Amino acid sequence: MRYGIWVFVVVLVIGAVIVFVGNRNSAESAANSFMQALADKDIDTLVRLSYFDSPPADLREQWDHCLNHAAKNYVFVWNFVDIRYPLPKKAVVSVVFIEYTTPMGQENPEPVELPLIDTDHGWKVNMDEIPRKFFPYLPR
Repeated sequence: MRYGIWVFVVVLVIGAVIVFVGNRNSAESAANSFMQALADKDIDTLVRLSYFDSPPADLREQWDHCLNHAAKNYVFVWNFVDIRYPLPKKAVVSVVFIEYTTPMGQENPEPVELPLIDTDHGWKVNMDEIPRKFFPYLPR
């Protein structure tokens, strides 16, 4: 009886580790972390999750300007509508924004695409392909 309980506990722990590690590196998880960092104005996470073919030297300063100056009063919530994988190392997450420019909030009915790329360091948002209408004053 005790042997069966230990086997169950070990299998449960291994399963939890596999689920945790697998979800941590998914495109959807990276997209959610990126969106949460935008909402929280978490520059360190945004720098870590931003991908550029040729990264700008002043990326941290550009994120700071975007979040703490140009869009400092931009309040929103988001919802993922769809995720698709057009290529094995690329993903596109469709995001609907609800912008709080009025007390009731205003939903942008047209989803905006958040492009992601699978790098050697995990999934990142491809800033070279992100549309300008996604968020005000994004780094370039």
